[in-house]
Amino acid sequence: AARGERTLLFSQSLHLIDLLEAVLKRRTRPAGDMKWKRGRDYMRLDGTTPQAQRQRLVDHFQDEESDARLLLISTRAGNLGLNLTAATRVVLFDSSWNPSNDSQAIFRAWRYGQTRPVYVYRLLGEGTVEELIYKRQISKHAVISGVCDDEQIATSFSQAELSELWSLRDEAPRPSAELLAEPEARFPTVEGIGADRVLRRVLTSEETGPWVAAVVSHDSLLEVDETLELSSEERAAGQAAFEAEEQARRAQLEAQQTQQKHQQALQQAQQQAQQFMQQAMQQAQAQGQSPAQQQALAQQVQLQLQQQLLQLRQ
Repeated sequence: AARGERTLLFSQSLHLIDLLEAVLKRRTRPAGDMKWKRGRDYMRLDGTTPQAQRQRLVDHFQDEESDARLLLISTRAGNLGLNLTAATRVVLFDSSWNPSNDSQAIFRAWRYGQTRPVYVYRLLGEGTVEELIYKRQISKHAVISGVCDDEQIATSFSQAELSELWSLRDEAPRPSAELLAEPEARFPTVEGIGADRVLRRVLTSEETGPWVAAVVSHDSLLEVDETLELSSEERAAGQAAFEAEEQARRAQLEAQQTQQKHQQALQQAQQQAQQFMQQAMQQAQAQGQSPAQQQALAQQVQLQLQQQLLQLRQ
């Protein structure tokens, strides 16, 4: 991304995020002055991030004066409830079987309050199950749109095409230097390559360009076809799929809210426990108890507090 731009990178795999961190720590920043550093140049947010720390990460990323350029996010941990409008680039490193997970991830940056264009990149491994997952997303979205929005989207992929994804294919030939320098000629059906300088730099680079087998505009796969009409069975299936996704989304949001309340209650209990311990020790000292008696009292109080905290965690 260009200077001043910030990027969100979503992945469902914590192991993949670990690998990306390892790569970042070995590379220098775009300015070339120093290595990438976690907490300064990039941050990570996943299911293990404490609730209190999550808000600090968001505030640091949103702060225009900070050096933050990248936020690595676990899709399930960070695709709901976060306002990250400081980002203008969103990378979906892998796709979810549930289209709403990817949509919610995009909505972290593309939402009310965003005043700049947002570019979204979906990365798919050619000849892998990722292609199947993504094309299933499009087919599912087409059925749901037909039921809920009364919009008929042409099914972009037949069952035979989806089945073909499981078969091995020959490796695509390496593009020539002339073709690599002209991405518009290499991918003539894709509009706006020239307007996206980041995408153009990737496609024309000798390091990354040859590895790109295809570029597809996601919106072009969701165009409405007025000539199509769903059958009653397709409408019923679409309605069921929509309701199941909505129920899963609400359940996920409720689980996050419950976890947040639980963590807040636990933190409050820990603070109260520390205050109670300090008061107990001050009273023991005021009563002239010996160090041994004070230590025994401290151990007793600590044991009781640990039992109370254990009950809260359960």
